[in-house]
Amino acid sequence: MTTWHIHMPISALLRKSDKRLMETLTHPGGAAGARAELRQMLDAGRTNLVAGPCDNQNPDGSCAGHPDQER
Repeated sequence: MTTWHIHMPISALLRKSDKRLMETLTHPGGAAGARAELRQMLDAGRTNLVAGPCDNQNPDGSCAGHPDQER
């Protein structure tokens, strides 16, 4: 079985109002800092923001999946 981290399209995040954006994610620079970082990600070719730490991402920024370890 494989598990995946959820992800959100960066374009959808950028369309949110500042209030809704900050309800969705946190950033030390507030909404302006978050928007600047999201735009940098788009400029680098990433179209998705994965939720949480993920060490296996597709080039678009989405999670590529994590095989469950057998016990």
